[in-house]
Amino acid sequence: MGGPQGARHGGVQQRLHHVLSITAYGRSFPKINLTREGGFERLGKQLRIAREAQLGEAIFDAKVYVDTTLTEEQVRQVLGAPSARQAVLDLFREVHEVELRPNGAFVSTFAVDQIAHDPARLPPLLTQLVALVDAIPEHASELVAQQPERYAPGGGLILAWALGFTILVTAASAVVPLARLFHPWLLTLLGVAAVVPITIVWALLVALVRRGGSRSFQETVVASVAVGSLLLPAGPLTLTVLNTELDESTPVTHSLEIVNAQLLENEGTVELELELRSPLDPEETMSETFAVQHVPRPGTRVTLVTRAGGLGFPYRTETSFTE
Repeated sequence: MGGPQGARHGGVQQRLHHVLSITAYGRSFPKINLTREGGFERLGKQLRIAREAQLGEAIFDAKVYVDTTLTEEQVRQVLGAPSARQAVLDLFREVHEVELRPNGAFVSTFAVDQIAHDPARLPPLLTQLVALVDAIPEHASELVAQQPERYAPGGGLILAWALGFTILVTAASAVVPLARLFHPWLLTLLGVAAVVPITIVWALLVALVRRGGSRSFQETVVASVAVGSLLLPAGPLTLTVLNTELDESTPVTHSLEIVNAQLLENEGTVELELELRSPLDPEETMSETFAVQHVPRPGTRVTLVTRAGGLGFPYRTETSFTE
């Protein structure tokens, strides 16, 4: 497969998930990923996170999203010819992605079944790919050595992320139960929800600081999701600590009725679990565990000391019973 200037040979490969990929070899290009421009990409440009090269052709710029680390001037050196842009637009009638690489030009399409049932659709697709390759000037290959590499997280960064996430999860899973909250799940959900706007603000700030760094909106979103997921356990952990540290409420003592009692054996030790009326809502019950090996006499009541919490999450500080 080839043309006057272009590819000497090519390959067709069916990948998983019913994706058909076609590669034209024989030419070397800088890395440029071309996709259909949608609302996601337009939002990225409006937020000034995505910084896409514009080629000055209204139809092409509106329909095609150019993702690359090349400058706009360098992109014009590759796709400046009207025939190259037209070839890309023609390809997008069948494919969902066009990518230029140092080892050739690559396209992929989800229309595997349609092409399988209508093989006549494949030769025009190959012809359009060759037309794109032939429309790109020979000097474009010189940009391969000049192109900056896109940042990719190394093993050390991934390991640090995993370690930080593990530490935060472990801390949250230990601190939240120790706080003896009446509504731990509510605090946990609010803590997780608080991370979302923090992540969005962080992504916007990084995008503004890094102007001209990453040109990919998707790349910024992936980084935001990674940081957001790292901070998820930090939300409940922070709220739990603040709820206790900022608490200036007066302790309140309650005398509670025992609803049910049972002895539990756990790893050779026996504990007493009592079900009590909640001091916050008599219609609800709560449970407390004591290091006692017998069920208390009928009529025994439990003394419970509660505080309101600095952030409004009530918790208990002392629990005891006397027969």
